[in-house]
Amino acid sequence: MQVRVERGQLIIQVVTED
Repeated sequence: MQVRVERGQLIIQVVTED
C-alpha cells in the first residue's frame, strides 16, 4: 500500500502482488 499526498489530497493506492 502506498500513501502519498497529491494536490492537497490524501491518496492511498492499494497494490496487490501475488
